[in-house]
Amino acid sequence: LPTAFDPLIVGAGLTRAPGLLFALLTLSELHALYTQPNRIRLARTALFGGLTLLSHPGMAWFAAYSSALLLIFHTPRGIAERIKLSFAAASGTIALTAPWWISVVVRHGLKTLRSPFQTETFSITALLTPFSFLFTNEALIAFLAVFCFLGFFNSLRARRWFIPTWLLGVFIFEPRLGAAYAAVPAALL
Repeated sequence: LPTAFDPLIVGAGLTRAPGLLFALLTLSELHALYTQPNRIRLARTALFGGLTLLSHPGMAWFAAYSSALLLIFHTPRGIAERIKLSFAAASGTIALTAPWWISVVVRHGLKTLRSPFQTETFSITALLTPFSFLFTNEALIAFLAVFCFLGFFNSLRARRWFIPTWLLGVFIFEPRLGAAYAAVPAALL
């Protein structure tokens, strides 16, 4: 998908690309941690979460809300155990990244960490974007968008809510670069 790679090669793409890689590794390890918890998976989840944050804070935001959706929709374990595991992984991520964000806050203030997130403006049209399936920006025929569309409704029919909700959530939480982040759940659909 053109939207999957374009933001990774322009502008802040130099940091955005590894950030996306580490965000996907974080989500993969978090899923594995929920399924079969152990200390190695917990450590890898925290490590990849820390590398995500250190690579690109915007990708850390993507990993954070995606992790929250995974927490809500993952079913093999009870919610209390998933919350405990998530808290442990988040604590590890915070501990690993503390030297960086503490030094930034001390030197430049909290505004420095908040300002990248203040460029986003929510728009009601962002909620309609996933239903148009034009966010793939394919040339000529939107071949992959059609399969995404079919996968979306097939998932709803099968009562598998996570990926369709994740796709919608991307456009809610990422109004500016939603199409780029949506490539992940779109590919899964």
